[in-house]
Amino acid sequence: MSAVFISYRRGDSAGHTGRLYDHLRERFGKDLIFRDIDTIEPGADFVDAVELGIKDCSTLIVVIGSRWLTAKDAGGRRLDDSNDFVRVEIASALKAGLRVIPVLVKGADMPSAAMLPENIAALARRHALELSDSRWDYDMGRLIDALAPIIEPNKPMPTQAADNFLNTASLKTETEPASPASMTTPGSEKVTFNPVLKLAAAGVLVLLAAIIWHNLPDKSVDTAQLEDSVPARVSEQNDSQGSPAEPAVEKPAPLVLQEPLSTQTVLSTEKPVKPANKPPLVSVDQQVQALLKDAQSDIAAQRLTTPQGSNALDKYKKVLQLDPANKAARKGIRAIAKQYVALANSSLTQGDLANAAVYMDRATALSSRAEGLDQVRARYLRIQQQTLRQQEDLAAQRKQRQEQESQQQYEAQQQRQESLEQARREEDELRKKEAQQQAREEAEQLKAQLKAQKASCLQACSQQFVDCGSTPTATNEKDQCQGDIKAACNKVQESCLGDPQIYILWGDLGAESECLGRWHQCMDTKASQCSQQQISAESTCGKAHSACEQACQI
Repeated sequence: MSAVFISYRRGDSAGHTGRLYDHLRERFGKDLIFRDIDTIEPGADFVDAVELGIKDCSTLIVVIGSRWLTAKDAGGRRLDDSNDFVRVEIASALKAGLRVIPVLVKGADMPSAAMLPENIAALARRHALELSDSRWDYDMGRLIDALAPIIEPNKPMPTQAADNFLNTASLKTETEPASPASMTTPGSEKVTFNPVLKLAAAGVLVLLAAIIWHNLPDKSVDTAQLEDSVPARVSEQNDSQGSPAEPAVEKPAPLVLQEPLSTQTVLSTEKPVKPANKPPLVSVDQQVQALLKDAQSDIAAQRLTTPQGSNALDKYKKVLQLDPANKAARKGIRAIAKQYVALANSSLTQGDLANAAVYMDRATALSSRAEGLDQVRARYLRIQQQTLRQQEDLAAQRKQRQEQESQQQYEAQQQRQESLEQARREEDELRKKEAQQQAREEAEQLKAQLKAQKASCLQACSQQFVDCGSTPTATNEKDQCQGDIKAACNKVQESCLGDPQIYILWGDLGAESECLGRWHQCMDTKASQCSQQQISAESTCGKAHSACEQACQI
């Protein structure tokens, strides 16, 4: 179960978060710290793992950098997105009643409630802790002191204070060696250690003196030598612990300092007896040389600060605990910082800004003046700015392409609609023309039929009249005259009916009436020739012919 969940944005504070995670993991153990990169197994669902991690935690650390509040993507500010992972993490923690600790890095300010979405506005009321690069160890100590009662409620605090002292003292510069009694933090706050630490330091000194004494060829010294070699703090320790007074010593019998069984010094007038099969003691110099050699092997294998307990930095720290002024250890720590600078530079070459930030932060924690660190930082800022500009350009290009595609789709749709409308209009026009053509053809056909019927009727009337006039009863002269007149006038009428100009001027019905009028005019004109015979010419044939022609006009 993870006790502490670290929420952060990779593009905002990946380096500081990695550094924070390393410190917390080293102090409390990996199983009690949750971070997406190191805690989530490969292939696991990110959202489910985050929700499960928050559910099993008691504390949420929100790492806030300079771009945490204003980070954007294609859709706008990321915090305004209800599915934003950071927003979901904080909202889930607040809803579950977890202890939420804002941690400010990169000089960031605590956002106000008005700047935050409604469901995480309560974050603005949480007391924030700043992690400054210039006093990282001191600020980390404050954060660890705040988390320790929650994560380890049953663990005594003096041990934690001693650990903080040893870790801080080991990283002091060569010009300021660590002091066993007190140290000054980057914030110029003086820390005074309690008597327990003093007693522990005195015990270590006594133990070292006993080991050195044991390795000397002659372990016997007189009382004056013993008084000069044993620090006064030994007697203070014995007095404070209530140990019995030193036994009486006869002079000039020599006193022998035997190897202590604890932190107390045992003085005796008898020569010590060395136990059988006792393993040889290792001197401080031998321990230091062995640790330095192992540290070099770790550096060659790239075990710089991990894994915990088996890396070059831990071994150099142990060397500085044994010999605070050891130049090789301090040089090795600077070499580790230089290695991290090289790793950061390599990550920048590969375009991996997140890992580059982590390596730069680790190099800064070891040595703020590491060789090449300022150049790598400047390169990181240039690449970060270039990356941001490229991302903005890509976003603008994507937006422009989307707008162009939308415009093209709209224009294509408009063209399709116009084409369909044009096709419908052409089809309607074609059907209309076809209907008009069909109507004209039908009218022409009907007109031709009527014309043919009328001509046939008139021809039948004329034939009927001719047949009637050729009867024996019409053999007299009058009838002959009348017949001749009618024959002549019929030819005039037929000539008229066969003239196209008549139809053009008068139309079908008008042309027939015109031709009939000409026929009557002809008859009237030539009637004077047979005036005497006309009275008797009104025969049955003429009446029948007139009636027949009138019937043809209907």
